[in-house]
Amino acid sequence: MSWGWINALHPDDRARVAEIWENAVRTGSSYDIEYRIRSASGEYSEFAVRGVPIKDKDGNILSWVGTCTDITDKKRVENQLLEAEKHVVIGRMVGSVPHEINNPLQTIKNCLYLIQQDTQADSPSAEPLGMALSETQRLTNLVGQLRQLYRSQAIQPRQVQDLQHLIEEVHSLITMQLNNAQVTWQPGSGLQECSVNCVKDQLIEVFLNISTNAIEAMKPTGGTLTVDMVYPESEDKVGIIFTDTGQGIPPDILPHIFEPFTTTKEFGLGLGLSICYTIVQKHGGQITVDSQPGQGTSFTVWLPVVASTNDREE
Repeated sequence: MSWGWINALHPDDRARVAEIWENAVRTGSSYDIEYRIRSASGEYSEFAVRGVPIKDKDGNILSWVGTCTDITDKKRVENQLLEAEKHVVIGRMVGSVPHEINNPLQTIKNCLYLIQQDTQADSPSAEPLGMALSETQRLTNLVGQLRQLYRSQAIQPRQVQDLQHLIEEVHSLITMQLNNAQVTWQPGSGLQECSVNCVKDQLIEVFLNISTNAIEAMKPTGGTLTVDMVYPESEDKVGIIFTDTGQGIPPDILPHIFEPFTTTKEFGLGLGLSICYTIVQKHGGQITVDSQPGQGTSFTVWLPVVASTNDREE
C-alpha cells in the first residue's frame, strides 16, 4: 500500500495517523480522526475524517468509504474561545494580587527608606539595605504592570485612527533602536489607509511591544522586520502582521506566549504580550502568532475596521 499521501500531513500528525490507519486495516474496524493537511499553497487546514470498511459476506475488506469535513474555521473559533476563557480566569486570579500586596509593600518601602536615612554610607548595613530597597522597587514595578494589565479601560474614549499613520509613528519611535540592532524595517505591499476605532496610545503600545520583541529576537546579528496588512475576504477586519527573521519561539513556550510571566528573554517579567493580548481583545480583536524555530516569528493583530476616517468617540 502506498503511503505517499501521508507526506502532505503536518509532521506532528503523521505518526498518529499512520498508527490509527494501520490498526483500522489490521482489525477491519472503522476509525475517526482529526489531522492537519497541507494544500497546494503550502497552508495547513484541519479535517475531521471518518473511515468505514466495506466487507464481503466472509468479512473480507473490499474497500473503504469515508467522509472528510473541513473543520479549520471551527477549530480556529474554538481555540480563540479557549484562549479568551483562559485569560479571563488568569485575569481574575492575577487581578487580585496588586490590591492585596500594594499596601503592605508600600509600608515596607517606607520603613526601609526611614532606616536608610539613619544609616551611614560606610555602615555594614548600607549595602544589604540598598539591595532590599532595590528589590522592593522591583516588586512595586511588577504591581504597576499587573494593574496596567487588568485595569478597566471602559472609560477611555476611542477615536477613529488610520492604521498606516499609527504604524509610521511606531517606526519613527524605534528608528534608533532599529539602527543600533542592525535591523531593517521593511514595509509590506499591503500597507494602505485603513481606519479602526481605538484608543490610540494603547494600540501604539501593542505595536511597539511586538516590534521591540522582534528586534530583541534578532540580536546580535540583526535582520529584517516586515510590517504588512492583510484583509480577509467577506470579513470587516484587518490583520497587521509583524514578521521578524529571528530564531523563533521554542515550541514548548509558543502555546503559552500570551500568558503572564512567560518570556524567552533573559531579563523582563514576561507581561508585555499579556498586556497586548488584553488590549487587542478589548478592542474587539484577536492577536495570533506563528513561529518556526530558526525561521522567525509572525505576530498578527486582527482588528475590526470602520468605514469612515472622521473622528468620533464611543
